[in-house]
Amino acid sequence: MKIGALTAEQEQALETCYAEWLKIGLATGPANLEAIRPVIADLYQRCGYAAPTLYQCQSPREIQLILEQQASPTRDKVANRIGDDYGGPLNNTLEQNAKRYLEAGVVRQIWNQLYFQMSTILGDNLDEQLWNMLRDTCHEQIRSWFGGSLDVYWIAGGHFSHFQVCPMHTDDQIELLEIMTILSKNAFWWYPTEDMCYVSDRPTAIQMDAAGRLHHTNGPAVSFSDGWAVWFVHGVRVDQQIVERRYTAADIDQQANVEVRRVMIELYGAERYLREAGAQLIQQDEYGRLWRKKLAGDEPVVMVEVKNSTPEPDGMFKHYWLRVPPTMTTAHEAVAWTFGLTAETYHPGWES
Repeated sequence: MKIGALTAEQEQALETCYAEWLKIGLATGPANLEAIRPVIADLYQRCGYAAPTLYQCQSPREIQLILEQQASPTRDKVANRIGDDYGGPLNNTLEQNAKRYLEAGVVRQIWNQLYFQMSTILGDNLDEQLWNMLRDTCHEQIRSWFGGSLDVYWIAGGHFSHFQVCPMHTDDQIELLEIMTILSKNAFWWYPTEDMCYVSDRPTAIQMDAAGRLHHTNGPAVSFSDGWAVWFVHGVRVDQQIVERRYTAADIDQQANVEVRRVMIELYGAERYLREAGAQLIQQDEYGRLWRKKLAGDEPVVMVEVKNSTPEPDGMFKHYWLRVPPTMTTAHEAVAWTFGLTAETYHPGWES
């Protein structure tokens, strides 16, 4: 009979499992070659190859550049063999085992938390973005990589279902799962060739926002010890000069990518951008002045300029700029919106 529900203890263990494996997936620091040497040798031997020499690289880009120099019809045969016989098949087998022993609702509960939530963070927001960076900066797109720490989203599901719910994997499957576990805990991307296995260090830093998107407004979101780095703001890939604020209002206007342009405005400051980019004064009343800047292919930037009713120590009245929805048509309506009110219900006079 299939298991129809997790116990309270198992549900708590599921939460703990997610946190522990995500921490492994986002780990930083050098690869541990001594820890992975025996399991790499095991994988090679399973495929009929002698144990390779391990070569430690500082980043996936270093491995990519080496592989580009070794391009040949046989270079990828070991990687393809390991991937075809053990990587993808093991992932699928572990899930199928869970479906044989657990009701569909339990499988969804485990896989939603461990597989899909972690794969969004580690796969969509980290692994795929690094792929895109390699694709754009290198001559050859190599897709037969092995993820190391970025594979934990499917490794975690196999571990939890067998060790926390009920035994369901064969001894050989457990051995392979342990091999992948050791690799995930001790290396980042790695790539096997016939005589050499190239292993990348993990990043020196990974920065994300609360939504799990790559994000850093004062440096690279992901960086490696050889200097290779990628720059993101709320999951949007940008050039280094944007994060370092080395651009002008004119550069913002010339940016064709809408998402990148929004990031540029955010970092530049919407008030500063409107002041420098020739925003149009569209309306003014006793509540303030409403400014608009049209943007190609995107909604306009609209801000209301208001004056503080209390003077500063020097007697001057400070002005504030508040961004409001582009549907605002009067300063009165815009100021009311900032208080969660409508123009009909907001009548205190000038106020900041």
